[in-house]
Amino acid sequence: MELNKAVVETLLRFNLQSCNLAKPFTEKVVGFYVHTDMDFVVTERSSGDQSALVRLEGDQVDAGALAGAYEE
Repeated sequence: MELNKAVVETLLRFNLQSCNLAKPFTEKVVGFYVHTDMDFVVTERSSGDQSALVRLEGDQVDAGALAGAYEE
């Protein structure tokens, strides 16, 4: 249980943004799944920082991306 709490606390305290949104990782199946090339930029969230929140409209889903990540 403590490990699960540590993972959740880490995700709450830091922003993770994939370096390559078109192909975030390479997957290979050899009896089980192997993911490679998973590069992320990690930035610390400030306690009152609301600027990194993505405004959602309709049926969009926030996957933890930074604001503007989906804009072309």
